[in-house]
Amino acid sequence: MTENVYLQRQIVIFGCLYIGYFLYICTRKSFSFTTAVISEEEGLAKSDLGLIASSQAIAYTLGKFLSGLLVDRVSPKLLFSLGLLLCGLSTLTFTVCHSVWFFGLLWFINGLSNGPGWPACAKFMKRWYPAGQLGTLWSGLSTSMNVAGSVGPLLGMYLARQYGWRTGMQVPGIMAMLFAVVSQLLLCDKPTDVGLPEQIKDDREKKRGNNRTSGKVTLLDVVTPFFLKLCVGYLLTSCIRSASLDWGQLYLIQDRGHSHIVGSSFTSSQEIGGVVGSLIAGYASDKIVKFQSLQQTGSGRIIVVLINSVIITISLVILVTVVTETTSQLVISGVGFCLGFSLYGSIALYGVMAVESAPLHVSGSAYSIVAASANVGMILAGLPLSWVASLYQWEGAFALLLLGAALQVLLCLTCVYQPSGDTDKKIQ
Repeated sequence: MTENVYLQRQIVIFGCLYIGYFLYICTRKSFSFTTAVISEEEGLAKSDLGLIASSQAIAYTLGKFLSGLLVDRVSPKLLFSLGLLLCGLSTLTFTVCHSVWFFGLLWFINGLSNGPGWPACAKFMKRWYPAGQLGTLWSGLSTSMNVAGSVGPLLGMYLARQYGWRTGMQVPGIMAMLFAVVSQLLLCDKPTDVGLPEQIKDDREKKRGNNRTSGKVTLLDVVTPFFLKLCVGYLLTSCIRSASLDWGQLYLIQDRGHSHIVGSSFTSSQEIGGVVGSLIAGYASDKIVKFQSLQQTGSGRIIVVLINSVIITISLVILVTVVTETTSQLVISGVGFCLGFSLYGSIALYGVMAVESAPLHVSGSAYSIVAASANVGMILAGLPLSWVASLYQWEGAFALLLLGAALQVLLCLTCVYQPSGDTDKKIQ
């Protein structure tokens, strides 16, 4: 009977997190989804649009890091619901303003409000789901980003064209505020709060003992060489993902002479590949962890990341050296699918490995550190990479990304041959 109640709770919590984070992304990207219409109706210059977008990016980086530290000390349910409420409120307020500076201020607040979303999700996943399922469920939850990235632009542009850009932003804002109330009612911080036992531990967790959840382990104990490699690997993968999404179209159009349709299909294929790649990476890594847990060989998930890193490297080699102006749209979309498949799969697993490397009471803080590394990668993929492109064209910029992918393969190889068992020893 208890197992049935436990399963029902797990399903409700996962569904709530999926819809809630989908709305987090929709509100965060609502400005990007309707930028073309906003710039036309409000007469905003490119520098104005850049100011608004940059203010949110900086605030989101700060908010996500601070929320990761905070989620270990306060209710993740409260953080998740409050963040979603403020996201919706800031989005609605944005639509009644006309000044560029007010736009920038409100989008800065929106970025801060988006910060608690994923750290709270990570805490719920750690508390409610066993390690043997964590990779699959974490990856499944992360597909909410891809779904929002696919559905959001179509819905936002339709509403903006039909009813004005304000309506295009108000709809996700209102939905986020309403669902914030729903999430506050449905989510539960931990099983013991509703009279359920702690999650059933698998063999690997049992061998580690109860010290993983004790207060004897500090965050400094978790920062091992393996953990630092996770940070560097996440930074490189995030940089490549952001660059391929943001600049891939321009590379194909400006350097390779393809049409806007081909460029758009390249971007869309990455999102589709991301959904498939995330699910397969999570499921495969769970199978590896279950097999290796009996042998105590550390985090086997890094093997899946290594395979993905090889696929990323091969895809970038094709993009830089093989793709020309005569290359078919099908081939280019296939390369985009492979990039999205491997990039999003790796990104999902980096978050899982970061949370697994830490005991429960500092897992949020551990995740915030690797997430900050990923945000640094996103920043490097912006202005710094565009500066490289201005000197050596986009081909030179993507050749630099190829070098980063090769470095990522070498980094994963060192982790495979010296896995995260060192972390476990410290925690034990």
